[in-house]
Amino acid sequence: MSRKKPANEHRFQYEGFVYIPPKRCNDQTDKQYAAHCRTHEQYAWKFGLLRGAAQYAATLMGHHRDCDLAACRRAGACKGRRREDDWRYPYPVVPPCAKGARMEPVRAAVCRIEDAFAEREFILTETDVTFYCDRDVITGKA
Repeated sequence: MSRKKPANEHRFQYEGFVYIPPKRCNDQTDKQYAAHCRTHEQYAWKFGLLRGAAQYAATLMGHHRDCDLAACRRAGACKGRRREDDWRYPYPVVPPCAKGARMEPVRAAVCRIEDAFAEREFILTETDVTFYCDRDVITGKA
């Protein structure tokens, strides 16, 4: 018999997007190309973090309960992902359950998570989001 997690036990988890090195331009120096690669690595990390924030928000909003994906319903948390190379609306950082009327609340919650850390001068981690961004921050009641 499996035990369902209470809402306060859900963890914010993320994996960075797959890093694909950019093509090198003919006129780029080694330093320029290294900086270009670092930028792409940071984007891969940031988009993975935003996807994790969107999944965390969708979980706290209860979207996993009636999700089309069985993995989400079984886990009791949002586990859905879009393809990373599909940049059409609604973008790969938003889980598949956030469609239609559910899209805007999830997007707004991700913005609130980003805003909660905008003033702090440290790198956003799983523990930080779980600690600082409870249900009130996600739903906008804080």
